[in-house]
Amino acid sequence: MRMFSLISVVIFFIIEWFMLGRLFAAIDERLATGEWTNNLLFQVVVESERAMTVLFLLFATFFVLSIIMHWVLSANKSWSVTFGTVGVAWVVPSLLALVAWFIPNPYVQLVMVLLQLTFIPLIPFIGQTVRLGHVLLNWGVHVVATAIVLFVQWSSIEQLFRIEQTELFERLEGYVNSGELERFERLLETIDVEQLERILNRIDVDQLIRILERVDLDQLERILNLFS
Repeated sequence: MRMFSLISVVIFFIIEWFMLGRLFAAIDERLATGEWTNNLLFQVVVESERAMTVLFLLFATFFVLSIIMHWVLSANKSWSVTFGTVGVAWVVPSLLALVAWFIPNPYVQLVMVLLQLTFIPLIPFIGQTVRLGHVLLNWGVHVVATAIVLFVQWSSIEQLFRIEQTELFERLEGYVNSGELERFERLLETIDVEQLERILNRIDVDQLIRILERVDLDQLERILNLFS
């Protein structure tokens, strides 16, 4: 019966999978729209699958350690008691994952993940007499295990984030390479800068890209020459 309580761990990983998927989707959306980076020329892309793999390895490692360390720290060692205690304790991270699922806010979800990573290493102390030596041993084991997981996954961690050029950067780069940008700059010298600024302030980036795609510089140059 106590072994059956470990079903809470399975439930945790299922809920956590969907919650993290929603979290990284929200992060990608905010990065793509520039809400967090606020950069028109470059955008940050998060490799969500790699990030989820690293997090799940950490959670799986902490689960194994919660069983081992609870048994090691027990005065009366019993695997059935340990499994029962650990299974009940993992209800807490499952509830945190459930809260993060029902509140689709990336800030709330990140806080829930941090609370999970903070609470799970405390599970070995449940139902135990806490001694300083036990605290140091438990946290030392968890720190070493975390370092090993991060070291093994270091190649994936290095590729968690990448910088990509935005569409506006690629358009501008194309104009520079074709020489069209220099012609456009010469034409701008004949335009009232203050008036141009007022116009551009009312145009968003997508509109500006569409306008630049449709501008015929030869025709614009002939029109401006009529007024020069």
